Amino acid sequence: MKKLVFFEEDYSRMTGMNELYGEVTSISLDNVLFNGGKIGGIVRPFIIVDQDRDVNTIAEDEVVDYIKNIKLKELEDERNMLINRGFESKSTGHYFGFSVEEQSEFMQTLTLISAGLYFNDTVQWNTKNVGLITLTIEEFKTVVMESQQYKNDWIDKCRELSTNIKQMTNDACKMSVLKAISLEKYGSDN
Repeated sequence: MKKLVFFEEDYSRMTGMNELYGEVTSISLDNVLFNGGKIGGIVRPFIIVDQDRDVNTIAEDEVVDYIKNIKLKELEDERNMLINRGFESKSTGHYFGFSVEEQSEFMQTLTLISAGLYFNDTVQWNTKNVGLITLTIEEFKTVVMESQQYKNDWIDKCRELSTNIKQMTNDACKMSVLKAISLEKYGSDN
């Protein structure tokens, strides 16, 4: 069994504790889900520890690292969601899906073209905004390059934010600050 221990925003003292009956299944800065239920609306820094852990031995650095790691995982999940939702091709004006399967299909088709094993002059592709379109081989290669740039942009932005979070001092690392960090917002600002 585990326990959820809450602290003041400045980590100065423990403010509360909840017993978690059952396995913890999901953790975010807002919610903790476990087989026995859900604790939501979390606003204070917290850490989940073993039931027999003396809460007086929990150090400020341990709590800060714990919530930083939760935020880093949330950013990773947000990055994957943003990549998977797709992109608008500047060269064609069409909106392409970019799920894991679609990414694989882009790469497989490009590999066949590059190896000389694709025997058509055009590529038919299903877009999100107009359905099936026909692209020349060169147009398709351009779309693939745009897709990789799109993906790399989100990866780079996620790395930048992750580095900033890892470098936060304990004084700067507040729950309200971490919760306000959004990859999508950061990406649209840059």
